[in-house]
Formats: sequence, structure tokens, C-alpha cells
Amino acid sequence: MEKFVSVEVHKNLHCIKNIFGIWKIDSEMVHRVSSNLASLGVCYSHQMYDQTKLHVKNAKGTKNSSLGFISNRRCLFCNINKTFYTRGEQCDQHSWTLVGRNLQVPCCGQYHCTSLTEIHPILSPSLSSKKARYVCTSCYEKHGGHINQRSGVKGKVGPNCQKDSSHKNDVIESLRLIANWLFYVAEYESPIFQEQLFHESINLLLLLPSLQKINHESQTSAEKFQLPDTLNPFIIKAIFKLNKLDFFNCEYRKFSEKESFEFGQGIAKTILKNRKNISNNKQLFENPNSLIEHHNAFPLLLSDFFLGLVNTLQLSKFKEVNRKKQFHGKFTTSFDPNSTIKTRIFLMSIIFRIAFPGLQLWLPSMLTSLIRKPKLITLLQQLLTTIHAVAHTQRHERRLENMRIIAANPHERLWIGDDIWNIGVIDNIDFKEKTFAYSNIFDQTRNTTHATLRMVFQYKMPTSLLTLLSNVLPITDIQTLKLW
Repeated sequence: MEKFVSVEVHKNLHCIKNIFGIWKIDSEMVHRVSSNLASLGVCYSHQMYDQTKLHVKNAKGTKNSSLGFISNRRCLFCNINKTFYTRGEQCDQHSWTLVGRNLQVPCCGQYHCTSLTEIHPILSPSLSSKKARYVCTSCYEKHGGHINQRSGVKGKVGPNCQKDSSHKNDVIESLRLIANWLFYVAEYESPIFQEQLFHESINLLLLLPSLQKINHESQTSAEKFQLPDTLNPFIIKAIFKLNKLDFFNCEYRKFSEKESFEFGQGIAKTILKNRKNISNNKQLFENPNSLIEHHNAFPLLLSDFFLGLVNTLQLSKFKEVNRKKQFHGKFTTSFDPNSTIKTRIFLMSIIFRIAFPGLQLWLPSMLTSLIRKPKLITLLQQLLTTIHAVAHTQRHERRLENMRIIAANPHERLWIGDDIWNIGVIDNIDFKEKTFAYSNIFDQTRNTTHATLRMVFQYKMPTSLLTLLSNVLPITDIQTLKLW
């Protein structure tokens, strides 16, 4: 998928100044050449795609190539600085004004997709870039838009979001956004605004079947604006973001204790209802052919829950690691969502073991076998480290063990008092290997270890030892000898 123009060091490529409009480009490549436009190039395919497909004929001649520049803009949705190239302040064909604020989206996202369509007075074309807000291609796709994808084969038409019915659920998604906004207003906005919104939304009751015969003089505010039949979710989300309302992002949503409890109850009941499906797919749970196959056997509700939970936590840590790498001038790496699949399988296996004790799940059965084999303890340690079931790796544990040995002071663990009875033991111990599977058995004397054992046994007596020694009975008086 072409999410940014192919930018590379200029070698047999056309200068990047030849392209027109707004493009999201590779920030690392721009950093390598210190934002020098003459050192950046674009392939001929992208250049012709930009001139003949995305923009009207002869649009390139309306602006001089010297007006091209590279800028870092903060994305409206993800709040991350992205690198954009544009000729002039904005693209006259693909710039918009949304609820009075200038909005700029890469041109490749407006070829076939109708997410941005003129809706007066909410959305209209703009020729100004004053205080414009930018949207990166990733967020544009994530929130309802579609980036144009070329087929890569001459004469073959690429996918079209209109023909593929990619917008068929726009109405449903928009209704959910508006409903969530109403919940947000009811919870956090001022009473004055709540009352105002209530009076405006009360007209929605006129859409009920029992009120269809109400006089047509009662019209909704949406009809006064002559809005279209459908409104793309991207438009609604962008309006909320421009008004600094972030409630549709999960990071801003607050769950009450009751909601969390009810959500847990719902997941548990859904798992128990899948008993028949689990019995039919028993082979996938007990003896799968691959890790992906075993993961896909779990209910989608449970797997998606842990996918969002675990991957969000891991992604947060991953971003911090990349930030430190950038600070030290090192190359960053991309996050692989499948890297947490073992952790997610482990968590789901625990829940399924509680729900279905008779089901011999693959991972718990394997862990049981590893526990019984001392020679495979290293593999068990690696597995537990991968699924984050142990605090640290075996290598770090050996390092901590050496530190504890050096810092150990047996004198601090001794009891001190006149009622403590000490028994000291000194012995010589020779250690040798348990098995000789990987060496010559005649070399066993070379693999022995000698140690001197010094141990003390301490007993706390009921009275002082001095008192006990003063009451020592003569050995001849056996009849009155009392045992302690």
C-alpha cells in the first residue's frame, strides 16, 4: 500500500520537486540528507501518478517547483510529528475547511474515497493553510478514510472503496460516535450545555413510529442544514478532535467498577456458551499444527480482548524504547503485533483451564512435561521469559545470584543471646556431575568440585544457658536426671 512517496537518495530518480500536492514522506530518509530537496528523488511511476491521476490536467504549472518544501506537522489524531512535502502552502484541489478550521489530508487519500465531500456549511474546499491541521495516512485509514492503492500491473484497475462497499457501515459507525458523544456530554459537560443539547436532541423522538404523524412543522436541526443522507465517520471524528473532544479514543474512556464487572461477566458467559464449539474443535486446542492455528481456535471475543490489552501495553513500552534509540542516534524498529501471541495464548489458556478443567490444552500440558524434565529447565525458563511469567531472564538471574553470593554475610542471620544453644558442623564435600552424556566418563575426576561445609544449628532454650549449667546434676544421681 502506498502510504508515502518512495523517497531515496537521488540516484537515477526525478527530483522530488517534480511532484505536486501534499505527500507524507519518510522522515528517516529526510533526516539523512538534512532536508535537502536536491538530494531526494521520486520514481517516475509516482511522478506520473501524481500528475495524471491525483490532480487535474496542467495543475503542476500553476505553482513553481521552487515553492516546494518539507515540513514536520503534528497529526490531528495521533499527535505525532510526521514529515510532509508540499508545493506551496497547500494543495488547492485537496484542502478543506472543516467547521471553520483548515484541514489537510494527503492527496492520495482523496482519489476515489468520498470521505471528504463538500457538506455546506460543515465541510467546504479551502484555499488557505492558515493554522491548518494535518492528518497522516495511517490515521486517515484508521478513522474511516481509504488510501488509493494501485494494482502495480499496467492496465489493471486497483481496488476502489466505492465499488468494494467499504463505506456501507458508515451510518452505523457515525451513529455510534454520536451516541458516545451523548454519553460523554451526560457525564462530563456543564449543566448548561447538557440542557441545551437535551432540548435539541428531544426532536429525535419524532422519528419513533408512534410519532410519525406529528406535524411537519417540528423539524430537526440537521434538516435545517440540509445534511446528506450519510456522514462519514472520519468527518465526525475530525469535528470532535478540532473541538478537543477525545472521548472516542479508548485511552480517554473511563470504566466504572460496575462496567468492568459486567464486562467480565459477559466474557465469562460467552466462553461457557462456546462449550459445543470447543468440543467440535478439540483437536485445535489439544494438538494444533501451528501456533497461529491454536490461537485462532479461541473465541474471537477473548482473543481480541487480550490483543488490545497486551499489545497496547507492549506498544507503549516499544515507543519508549524507540524514543531512546532516536535520542542516541540508533535505528528504530517497527512493532510486530504477532510478537505477543505466546503471551496471549498463555493468558487465554489459564482462563480456559478454569472454565474447562477436562480440556487438555496444549500449552499447560507442555509446561507440565517440561517441569518433569530437569535437562529441559533452560527451555522452560526461556518460555516463561517470553510470556512474561518470570521477572527476568536466566542470564540476569545468574548475575543476581553472583551478587547475592558476594553480598551474603552469614553472621547477620545468627541468633545472639544467652538462651541460644549452638551446634557447629564442619565437613568436606566433593561434588561431581550427575551425568556424563556430553563428555568422556573417564574424565569425571576432572569435573569434580571440592567444598568445605560450615554449618551451625541454633536452638532457642526456654531459660538462660547459665541457669541450666548451674543446675547440672551429678552423673551418679540418675534417678533425678530430667530431660529438657
